[in-house]
Amino acid sequence: MNDLPPFPGSGRTPFPAAEPPQRPEVPQDLRTSVELWWAVAVLGAVVLITQMFFSADMRELMWEMLETQNDALSDDVRLSDDELDSMMTMVKSIATVIGLLMVGAVAGLAWLMRRGKRWARILLTIVAVFLALQALMTFTAVGVGGAAAVVAAVGTILGAVGAVGATVLSYRQPVSAYLAARRPR
Repeated sequence: MNDLPPFPGSGRTPFPAAEPPQRPEVPQDLRTSVELWWAVAVLGAVVLITQMFFSADMRELMWEMLETQNDALSDDVRLSDDELDSMMTMVKSIATVIGLLMVGAVAGLAWLMRRGKRWARILLTIVAVFLALQALMTFTAVGVGGAAAVVAAVGTILGAVGAVGATVLSYRQPVSAYLAARRPR
């Protein structure tokens, strides 16, 4: 008598409930890679703020650039020193906002890579190449500027080393297998 299937809507099922699919565990190499990327993002923010607000050389360079452009203008549209100073503040503010957005993008891409997005790993690889090239250029500028330039140079080099290390870890076999398993079918 109990061999009949249950009545529809009775809440009972004739078959046992299916087990929910198990998420694969995040490999340790991927966790370390993501943590390195977050450290790179923090270093990037420190370098950005140091360069924008504490580097006298950056201020002089920007001031010289704005004055050169102002001198090329005719007398009736030439800007006063106060206007140039306001313009420089605006340029620094915009550059800081763009830089902080880029720092946020790196942290976000690291988070997405941890969630299994392979395209985030590719974009972070491009960022790592850019940071490595930037660190190489930093070696040519060592000795230029004051303490802020030294802090920025050290931060840039450490960030590049961290980015390259994070990238190497993200291409190891366990991480590649994890990302391949997370691929949508």
